[in-house]
Amino acid sequence: MFTKMGSDKELCDMFFPGLYEEQGSCAILGGDFSIFTNYDQLAYAYLALTAFGINFDFGGAAQTALEQTFVMTFADLATQQPIGQRGSFDPVTGVGSVVVPNLDPGIYPVAATCVAPNLDLLLAAIEQASTTLEESGPALPLPNDFDLFASLFEFGPQLIVPMMSPRALGVQIFSILADVDHFQCYRARTTGFNDLPVTLSDRFGTRSVTVRSPLDLCAPANRNGEDPEAASSPDFLTSYRLSNSGPQQVSGVTAENQFGSVALNVRSPKVLMVPSAVSQTAPPASPDGAFLNHFTCYDVRLATAASAPDPGTVTVQTAFETVQVQVRKPTRLCVPTSKNGEPIVASSPENLLCYKAKSKGRLNPAPTLFLNNQFGQQTQRLGQRRDLCVPTDLTTPAT
Repeated sequence: MFTKMGSDKELCDMFFPGLYEEQGSCAILGGDFSIFTNYDQLAYAYLALTAFGINFDFGGAAQTALEQTFVMTFADLATQQPIGQRGSFDPVTGVGSVVVPNLDPGIYPVAATCVAPNLDLLLAAIEQASTTLEESGPALPLPNDFDLFASLFEFGPQLIVPMMSPRALGVQIFSILADVDHFQCYRARTTGFNDLPVTLSDRFGTRSVTVRSPLDLCAPANRNGEDPEAASSPDFLTSYRLSNSGPQQVSGVTAENQFGSVALNVRSPKVLMVPSAVSQTAPPASPDGAFLNHFTCYDVRLATAASAPDPGTVTVQTAFETVQVQVRKPTRLCVPTSKNGEPIVASSPENLLCYKAKSKGRLNPAPTLFLNNQFGQQTQRLGQRRDLCVPTDLTTPAT
């Protein structure tokens, strides 16, 4: 590339009229910076010197450039634009890596491409580089003591990017999983809720049920100081009673979480947990920003009398209080649910196992809350503490 840029008479005459005839080439390495009378010329010089530096590995430029010939990044398929920082590539091991950007949970493409300079893009790259230098580069005319090579490390890498074009492209689909918090549930008193028919689908089946009055408000919780940000999370869940959908039992389900492993028999669904936006000051305008998945909660019984570990006492911090609760046996298993055909977003872990919890005292004063979810705006007054729900992995028996 340096040969092309440094000795092509037509290109040289375009930016430095008469220079080629004067010295037999278009080299601009002599240190006479008075030849730069506009930013097009300076842009040409930076691109030529960048190519020179790569060609002769000036200051390790070749190694740096080699790492950039393989580019991996999260991408937006609709706009064809990268998301987050560009990944790195180790040419020795052949291993590439990319940092997962701060994105909402969901499915995203990761694009990997090999890039190389394309001389057909040279003029466009010079034009773009000229604009960049005029906005943020050195002032013209350059003084004779200006160190063009030193400034190359500041400007060269970004100026040469418009000349790079992909030679090969691969796309891999990547799932960003939702984090599942612990939840401390409180008895919620609500008036004026109308029953609603819904269809629920989860790992245990599909059923049509009626959603009845609210039961609890479950607040994201910081357990034993493990997740200080949880107490300020907007991801609340409101639980609603479900109409009786008939008897059901799935035996031999194994639940595993921070409290250990327990064998459960899963019975009929009793509760639907609905993502809810919550405010202590005014009704939220919409449920946006609330936890992503619905959960259907099933009554559970221990498969054997000795199968449940003793979780003991834990410290729970929510938006309302910090309190110690004594965790007892599991009472409900809550699994991600598609309500009326809505998608389920992958999370890790996927499920919640709710334990009966005993504690001293109660919220004082009991807050009145405004909430908004898919069932509309509601007002709740919180009462006593109830279950503590813990992120849980499940293993179900083969069918």
